[in-house]
Amino acid sequence: MENIIQDVFGEEGIISNKFEDYKVRESQIEAIPVIWDSFEQGKHCLLEGPCGFGKTYAYLFPALMESAEKGKKVVIATSGITLQDQLIKKDLPFMLEIIQEVTNRSLSACSLKGKGNYICKKACKELEYMMKENPNSISQEEKDIINLSNSSKTGDIDELGYVPNYNVWKNLNCNGQTRLDCKGCPFVCFHKEIRAKAINYNIVVTNYHLLMSDVEAGGNILGKYDILVCDEGHELPNIIRDCFEEEFSNGKVKELKDKFDKLLPFGDVIDLNMLDCDVTNLQSHTKDMFKSISNSFSSSRFGVMKNLKEFDITGYSNEIEKVLISLHELYNDLSGEARQFEESINGGDCYLDESERNNLMSELLSLSTDIFKYYKFMKTKIAVLDHNFDNDVVFIEHTNNGVTSFKSRMKKVDRIFYDNFVSKQNIEGSGISPELFSTNNEEESGLTMLITSATLSVGGTFDYIKEQLGFYDNIETTEFIGSSPFNLEEQELWYLPCDAIEANKQGFNEVMLHNFIDLCRASKGGVLGLFTSVYNMNKAYDYLKDNLSRSEGVVVYKQGEYSRSVLIEKMRENDNVIVVGTKSLFTGVDVVGNNLRVVFIDKFPFPNISDPVVKELGNEPGGFFKFSIPEMVISLKQAVGRGVRSINDKCIICIDDNRLATARYKVQVNKSFGYKKKATRNLDDVKNFLQGEF
Repeated sequence: MENIIQDVFGEEGIISNKFEDYKVRESQIEAIPVIWDSFEQGKHCLLEGPCGFGKTYAYLFPALMESAEKGKKVVIATSGITLQDQLIKKDLPFMLEIIQEVTNRSLSACSLKGKGNYICKKACKELEYMMKENPNSISQEEKDIINLSNSSKTGDIDELGYVPNYNVWKNLNCNGQTRLDCKGCPFVCFHKEIRAKAINYNIVVTNYHLLMSDVEAGGNILGKYDILVCDEGHELPNIIRDCFEEEFSNGKVKELKDKFDKLLPFGDVIDLNMLDCDVTNLQSHTKDMFKSISNSFSSSRFGVMKNLKEFDITGYSNEIEKVLISLHELYNDLSGEARQFEESINGGDCYLDESERNNLMSELLSLSTDIFKYYKFMKTKIAVLDHNFDNDVVFIEHTNNGVTSFKSRMKKVDRIFYDNFVSKQNIEGSGISPELFSTNNEEESGLTMLITSATLSVGGTFDYIKEQLGFYDNIETTEFIGSSPFNLEEQELWYLPCDAIEANKQGFNEVMLHNFIDLCRASKGGVLGLFTSVYNMNKAYDYLKDNLSRSEGVVVYKQGEYSRSVLIEKMRENDNVIVVGTKSLFTGVDVVGNNLRVVFIDKFPFPNISDPVVKELGNEPGGFFKFSIPEMVISLKQAVGRGVRSINDKCIICIDDNRLATARYKVQVNKSFGYKKKATRNLDDVKNFLQGEF
């Protein structure tokens, strides 16, 4: 094993021969056999690989070697489509070449996304027919998508090269709301084709949302697999909450109406008049209910989320009861129509062909399933007196544009992740069928999982993420915290202004803005200002625009003026740029060199307690230290990681929150970074450091 790793990653290895500027990363080379051993032994592994560590290749090589030599199927899940595309287009093809060179075996790989990312051929053909009849009736975007549907091998909308308008794309993707179910479609479906092929591919790259959809589908999407890699694993808990969120709103009822409209071509087979009346009543009662509830909320720029434990829902009992009755009547009438339709099929009285019968029955079942789901949600979680649930937080969300909805989210996801993934590490004696997972070695069984991220540990351990994801004490894991290849003790200077005050004290914003502009002037641009709220970001932007003169030669941009990619490009092209943004810029900003030389963070990025789930977790016994601080530390590590991106970078790290020096948890924060920091409270030291004199 060690010889193979050196042959690939060593100074005279395969990768070195492919890249002239290749540098051996000792910590990466130390991690690879640890990961490989965990795959061989069937142990789950947790890996933190900081910026520059080479995390992706560190897990790809052993995973692909296990696939090439032992036939194991590998699923790589990411937090989003951006990283998914980077893997399938860049990192994976490169590593597949190396695997073939090492083993003389080729592996197959594909990217699998949700239905909404693929073009529907049937919809495009219908639109193409309209275009021939009336060329001016469709937009250029629609023409572009039609052309792509005729030329693409995958049907992935990413190939379009730009993001199409939502109102155009919603009717042309495989998840479109205005078409019948795709059973019996005469065209080869892009999504179905890639799903069918994915079952037989050696490597499948997907995202967490589809991974959770696979759980709900009983494993019928991804098929059997032996190794699961979860990249950006720190985002898993929140994404799982997103995936299993329940919601009832006017928008959800509108979706029911769209599904009902799919039944219109079958008005001579089922009684649509009664169902149409039921749907109309449901829409009317739902609008009345949410209109009444909305009146209790004052207008807000940012919207409001209110836990039902803190909201008197009993004042709207009549409106809620009308919605429940409407849902119940619609469900009963629809079920009756479905039974009659089935009886007509069995009695030979239905004139529809098999494909049309399947389509109609599928739509009836889909619609009735949704109705029952909403009825159960409203009955068991809204129309009750006690909203204290064991693991569910039920709340009202009222957005800044006046949209109101009922929602329910899980507080903790450890049990669901344990049941579906962690517990399958050792199949023997667990009651879980080994047939759920593929294996070419009868002595091996179960699932081996790698959870990895650049920011996975807190306080030098994986205890927090393990607790979040259900790695209980009986689960044996392999763990590795990688070292940065950068000399951060010399490349970073941590700066806490001498007049900084604690962020929870009065007057913080005024002091923070003053310190921010002083730092911007000292560095003459090259600043990424990261703020924990939109309010603070806007205040900082306005303050800079009002107080920086043209003669100072800096250019200020705000998140929202341009897309993130454009903002990053502006920093890469000029050394006098200041960009201010919020938490979405804590990740994904990669500017190498002197053009980003200051990272300014307004204060410790604690989770937002206006979120009912965050508030519930924070209010649990010991919640501040068990939940709030770990979440803050992970966000802080992400933000600081925007600074040094190469061995030649130098960067000022300023967290303008005096709690960095005074809080009782400051040791845990400092320990989480794993290296001794060069620090100052003197702005002159900052200037000297930027000039290479400190």
